Amino acid sequence: MEFKLTKSQLREYLKKRFNLDLSNGKIEMVVSHWGIPKEFERAMTVSMANTYLNKYGPFYYLQGEKNSYLGQEQDGVWKFYDKRDYPVPLDKVYRDVGIPTYLSMKPDELAELYEDE
Repeated sequence: MEFKLTKSQLREYLKKRFNLDLSNGKIEMVVSHWGIPKEFERAMTVSMANTYLNKYGPFYYLQGEKNSYLGQEQDGVWKFYDKRDYPVPLDKVYRDVGIPTYLSMKPDELAELYEDE
């Protein structure tokens, strides 16, 4: 038996089952240095941002309860930093944002799920 969910059905399920709602800018894909939030400008120059974007692809911005984070998948490993440029493990980012780590959804999958809201 095949079971298919639409994006909106999956978002609704995550909201009801896990109280997870990443709409309203809580997760965003950043594809150019212009999209990097102002709070990260001190930690990352324009040329550095462009180098990382060209080499590894888009950044993902997540807004948590205590902090905001900017991260990227680099060589198969997710690396996130807070606005002070300190590295933060993905599971700690997820806890602050309210994403259950046992969902096993990567930041790019979550961003795609909430991109059209």
